[in-house]
Amino acid sequence: MVVFRKKALAVALAALLSSSVSGANQADVANYYEDANRLFYSDDLPGAMIQLKNALQLNPKHLPSLLLSGDILLKEGDAAAAEYTLRQAQEFGADPSLLVINLAESYLQQGKYRALVEDINADDISPTERVPLLGYQAEALTVLGKFTDAHLKIEYALSLENNALLPSLAEVALLLKEGKRTDAQEKAKQLLMQYPDDPRAWNSLASTLHASGRLSEALKAYSKALELDRAHVDARVAKIGILVDLDRKDDARAELDVLKEVAEHEPRGAYFRGLLLEDENETESKESYQLAAQIIDAVPEQRLKLDARLLMLGALSHYALAQLEEARSYLELYLRRNTTDVGARKLLGDVLLKQDVPEEAIRVLQAARAYASRDPAYLSLLAAAYSATGRDTQAASILEEAVGLSRNLNLQTQLAQSRIKAGKSVAEDIERLQSLYEKNPSHQSGVVLLVHYLNEGLIDQAQAIGKTLVANSPDNATYQNLYGVSLLAAGQLSAARQQFEHLLSITPAFLPAKINIAKIDTLEGQLLQARESLLALNQAEPENVKVALELARVEEADGNIAEARKWAERATSMQSGYLEASLYLADILVALKAYEEAESAIRAAVHANGNSLEAKSALAQIQFIQQKNKAGLTTLKTMVKDAGFDIDALYKIARLQLRAGSIKDAQYSLAKILQVDSQNYQALVLITELQSKQGLFNDAQTSLDQLRAAYPQNPVSAKLQGDLFLAQGRLPEAETAYREGLALQPVDSLAVSLVRTLQQQGRIDDALSEAAKWRDTMPDSLILKATESELLLHKQNYRGAVVLLAELLKAQPDNVSLLNNMAYALSHLNVGEALKFAKHAYGLAPENPLVTDTYGWLLVKNGDREEGLRYLREAVARAANRPEILYHLSSVLAELGRDAEAKRYIVKALASDLPFSERHKAEKLKEHLFE
Repeated sequence: MVVFRKKALAVALAALLSSSVSGANQADVANYYEDANRLFYSDDLPGAMIQLKNALQLNPKHLPSLLLSGDILLKEGDAAAAEYTLRQAQEFGADPSLLVINLAESYLQQGKYRALVEDINADDISPTERVPLLGYQAEALTVLGKFTDAHLKIEYALSLENNALLPSLAEVALLLKEGKRTDAQEKAKQLLMQYPDDPRAWNSLASTLHASGRLSEALKAYSKALELDRAHVDARVAKIGILVDLDRKDDARAELDVLKEVAEHEPRGAYFRGLLLEDENETESKESYQLAAQIIDAVPEQRLKLDARLLMLGALSHYALAQLEEARSYLELYLRRNTTDVGARKLLGDVLLKQDVPEEAIRVLQAARAYASRDPAYLSLLAAAYSATGRDTQAASILEEAVGLSRNLNLQTQLAQSRIKAGKSVAEDIERLQSLYEKNPSHQSGVVLLVHYLNEGLIDQAQAIGKTLVANSPDNATYQNLYGVSLLAAGQLSAARQQFEHLLSITPAFLPAKINIAKIDTLEGQLLQARESLLALNQAEPENVKVALELARVEEADGNIAEARKWAERATSMQSGYLEASLYLADILVALKAYEEAESAIRAAVHANGNSLEAKSALAQIQFIQQKNKAGLTTLKTMVKDAGFDIDALYKIARLQLRAGSIKDAQYSLAKILQVDSQNYQALVLITELQSKQGLFNDAQTSLDQLRAAYPQNPVSAKLQGDLFLAQGRLPEAETAYREGLALQPVDSLAVSLVRTLQQQGRIDDALSEAAKWRDTMPDSLILKATESELLLHKQNYRGAVVLLAELLKAQPDNVSLLNNMAYALSHLNVGEALKFAKHAYGLAPENPLVTDTYGWLLVKNGDREEGLRYLREAVARAANRPEILYHLSSVLAELGRDAEAKRYIVKALASDLPFSERHKAEKLKEHLFE
């Protein structure tokens, strides 16, 4: 069996960072942001950026500032900085709908095409908001050469929003890439009819005209795009290219001056400048080519490999500088993805001939023979290559074409042990070991069982075996040490210390016991003593990996993470395949956010430890932390295969797959469990829930029937039946199922489900009656009290809700949801008192948008509008589609006279389909703002 890692990996996956900023600084942060927002709306982006930097210097986690910074950085063309900023906002809890599209655009600008397709999760945004993302992904898939997938993305996007701009632009580019110029041009014309004032639509049409050789018409369309957006770089560059082709050098120079102004470091501009200067100023021409080459050389190789334009431009720039080896490298990369580009093959052939490698030139050129046989320049180059190798007859023939065209106990134990180590243990292996151990309690099988039980957390069983082993073999140091380890695992530190000290009195040099005593010192906080003991051991045995690893743990316990990392790295270097050291190092690196290094360390562990599920589990989780979701799911799939039919391992893998959002993979893992144990309780429960969530109600009912047949008196089966009816909208039947479950056994989760079902049927009084009834039956159930309090809030019985909430808060004084509800209830009775609870809730959960909204709105109601505004902005940054929060922000902006912004938020609030109690107030506000 396998126990998957939980430590830093789980923390990194589940928790966000927290920070503390003083009240005074928070006010300054809000002021800087409001000033930046004003400057942004006045189109003063540099000024806005200065104020945002001031805000973020005081509070690096201020979401509104991070989101606006990302927007501005994108507009200014700094995609890498935009990505970093948006990732920070994402890490700190920003609403996905506010950053996913900008994040996608930053990926596109940087050439991170695969990451754009694979790593950006659209599950948390609405279908309408997903449309532009699908457009960007289609564009990326086109660059990657995955045309079928690109068409599917576009088709899906246009089914959500007919004639949507970004997917339509992507479709034009895709059709051009496929060589369907007529279709592309027709689509571009249709798009222009929908978006006559959008520069991107004009640029799209221009590109189709350009590709068809209709240069004069293309030039006009590019010019129109630039009238609408002077900073449209692609349109400007394409226009320059046409002007150069038409030998309109003065016009091209004028356009280059504008390009330098709006995109100083655009490499295509530097290249064209060099081209224009060739006949006039050789020195300046060379400098321009050098600038273009330097800019492109600095682009990461991973992006270059996918960006055909940059690869070709890099080749041309180096070629112009007579840097043949560099030009060759770029052309070879280019041709890997653009194999049929005759021009690139001709240029590479020319480079290879100049490098005096004609055989290579023949290989490159001959690959284009089928589709370039009527190109005289191509044939001339091919002939020259053959001639350079002495094959003159072939050269002459090609030139003619060109001219014409212008069973043992120990063995059984070893077998079972090896299966367990490989992570493929099944119940039969454990039973076999148990049988062997019972036959001979002093046998090695007991050691294997003890270790297995420790790994599974079955401490009592491990201790019982350890005690027997020690009793039967009192002089066996290994047995003595293992018994001490079982005591240590149980948290019996004093007894464990005594056991290890006893062992050392018998065998003074036994190193594992000395290490274990140091572990106890660490656990008891005696870090100085632990460090001194381990350093002495390290001096005596400098290559002992376990000593080094324990020293790492001591440093971690003392807060010296960097030092802990050094010792962990030293431990892995001592024994590269030592899994415990590799996993610990990965934990440390994750804690330090050195994710790539953590992944490398775990990959080495996976390689060294074959099919270790523990190592692969850690690898998958690190991949998910980095948002390499596809890679993580692939790792989990290999784990499913490696796990065989190990039920516990498969169930844990299924849970990991679900956390990664792959229901299909999780179902497969659960199906494997049910193949060997058709009545497995955990698997049946989970697969029923999954099938229900997917809308596979018949399948879910079949699984549930199996569960109910196997466990007829289990109330969980009744709850699942009620949940299944509920998912199908069969509320009366769900109600009956919940009542049947409660008749079997009073369970508060069943009672809550019953109450919620009654509430959904509009039977609020019945729901309140049932809640009170079952609260009397289960007076210690906090969830029932909380449910009843929420119903009282719904009925606007604020005094009754306050009574129950006060009882709940005695038991859970720091429960954020209860504090927030108490603040809401008291806001209708005593705003000043409500503010105390709202402030307490915000102090505990500043990242919760509902809590932040409550606090901000109460501040506004208490007369502190400016202070309330900053909290409401933070709430919107985390929950941009909650209509009540949008209404609150719009309301306070209107009160402060900022009507333009207020209109934007009130329109979005009322466009939402979500119900909210203040909708009528929001409608009145909209009437006032637009009158």
